[in-house]
Amino acid sequence: MANRNVLKYRTQDFLVEYPPFSMMSEAEISLVLENIKIKYVDKGDIFFQQGDPSGDYFYIVRKGAVKLERLEGGVNILMDLCGEGDVFGIRPVIADQPYLSTGTAQEESIVYGIAVADIRKIMAKNPQVSSFLASSFASGSRTDRKNDNTDGLVFISKGEVFQDEKLSEVQSLHSSREPVTCSPDTPVEVAASIMTIEKVSSIIIINEERHPVGILTDSDIRRMVGLRRLELDQPIRMIMHSPVTCLPEKSTYAQAQMTMIQHDIGQIVLTEDGTDESEIKGVFSESEMLVYQGNSPGMIIKQMKKSRDPEELKRIRERAELLLERYLDQDVAITFISDVMTAINDALFVRAIRIARRRILKDSGRLPPVRFTWVAIGSHGRREQIIRTDQDHAIIFEEVPRNQYDSVKKYFLELANHVVEIMITCGFKECPAKMMANNPKWCLSIDEWKGQFSRWIHSPDNESILHANIFMDYRSVYGEVNLTKELTEHIFNIVHDSKIFLTYLAKYAVETPPPLSFFRNFILEKDGAHKNLFDIKHRGMLPLVDAARVLIMEQKVGRINNTIDRYEKLAEVDSKNAELYQDARDSYDVLMKLRAKNGIKNANSGRYFSPDQLSKVQRLLLRNSFKPIGQIQEVLTVRFRLKFF
Repeated sequence: MANRNVLKYRTQDFLVEYPPFSMMSEAEISLVLENIKIKYVDKGDIFFQQGDPSGDYFYIVRKGAVKLERLEGGVNILMDLCGEGDVFGIRPVIADQPYLSTGTAQEESIVYGIAVADIRKIMAKNPQVSSFLASSFASGSRTDRKNDNTDGLVFISKGEVFQDEKLSEVQSLHSSREPVTCSPDTPVEVAASIMTIEKVSSIIIINEERHPVGILTDSDIRRMVGLRRLELDQPIRMIMHSPVTCLPEKSTYAQAQMTMIQHDIGQIVLTEDGTDESEIKGVFSESEMLVYQGNSPGMIIKQMKKSRDPEELKRIRERAELLLERYLDQDVAITFISDVMTAINDALFVRAIRIARRRILKDSGRLPPVRFTWVAIGSHGRREQIIRTDQDHAIIFEEVPRNQYDSVKKYFLELANHVVEIMITCGFKECPAKMMANNPKWCLSIDEWKGQFSRWIHSPDNESILHANIFMDYRSVYGEVNLTKELTEHIFNIVHDSKIFLTYLAKYAVETPPPLSFFRNFILEKDGAHKNLFDIKHRGMLPLVDAARVLIMEQKVGRINNTIDRYEKLAEVDSKNAELYQDARDSYDVLMKLRAKNGIKNANSGRYFSPDQLSKVQRLLLRNSFKPIGQIQEVLTVRFRLKFF
């Protein structure tokens, strides 16, 4: 009996980390465990075949891998490869129809079989599970173990977990060193010695114009030695590979990878124009590709999903700083950078939440008592938290009977405490104002959140506006997205019944003037720890953030919470001021990138710096970026009649 209980605990512990099981209550998980089957399979074992009638179970991979193949025109086509946490074979759950593919163990695996009858009972009462499985069925493939939510907030984000292929399109190749070269007449023995001294695996043969005419690798030399075909004194042109495969110096990792695959080679020569008729600029090798792939956003996120140790998560997250530095050096668009860093930070929070759930389950056997969602607020909610700064988040949970409220809230506060601790380990400081989910003020039921926003909106004062500005930029990171959608609908219904609220927002947005003095000098902090430094967040970025928020709300446009996206949308719906909105968008782009660069350079948040540290061009860009602030504030002053308020 004891062994059975241990096995049950381990199974439950595993399931709650992956959708749709992470969306289930404790009672629903218990139902799943009643009839679960554990299958130990060998490579080649078949779960179901294409055309078979639907069975009584679907599956989740505990360990190993399962491939899904479809026979078309006499050829087996690989449809998917399922790894740990992936659910497959869900056809019987949705439709009593034959399987469209064959499921085969790719290697020795452990797989859990979940009773279709049990999951149907859960789907009847749990719309999130039902929606998840239905959408997975509609997509025609196994379910994905990425974040078990979509974005949902007052202004819903478009953030995605990026795939390596998409990211690599914008990343330029970086050769790690100058190419090692020799002339065509260099003796093989000398060329081999050069390779040994330089510790390289290949040497490029060039002509007098430094055009590549051939390549020789250490594997070529070893093969020829083995075949006894190598004469050490013969010129290298006699045994080199020619012509060489070339790419332009500014090619991307994706292009390099495809070229290596197509030509079955391990090195690519980079030249000025991508042909062997121009000067050599570098060599990119298969080993450099492996290093790149190990620090791609997709790989970072993938490794986060597998980690169960906060210290390991910290090391993985620190690699993202190197990725950020590379993007900034390459002058990648800040909108792309912010989306990538948001995807990484979201994955980190999801993992922290799952580790926290595991801790509580292990300590007390408790699962989340009701459905909930973890929401990012502030800059993270806007998908603008590029540098690791402080934490800003909250929890929304389902409404519960009064006699259960205290115990339910106690669970979520305990969960939040664990998450905050893990995020501190990973380099995200506690919010000085305690605007975090472990603060009882910001861990509330859905009705309490509705009441809180109603009070802020109907009875605005300085504190209400301050809180509203922070909390209105919220975005669901984990859990039940419908809770955020319900709150969003409530907020939009009452905001436009209270015009005074938008006026207060507008008044708040114009209180920080453009940060230039009469003589166009930067306005610096006058005292405190940051005396004589420029505060780019408070004086440059927040005026644009606050203005965009109130203007987009005035236009009754929802589902957009990113500042740049807001200005782009405003340019569409308010064409009279389109040019100004585009200027504001461009200014915010400059400010975001400048703050990120200073943060990386100074190993801090990038918020405070001395303008004297900037280059002449950077100072000019910074100064010019302030111009739209005054113009936007003038629009707010006129539109909301602030001179009479």
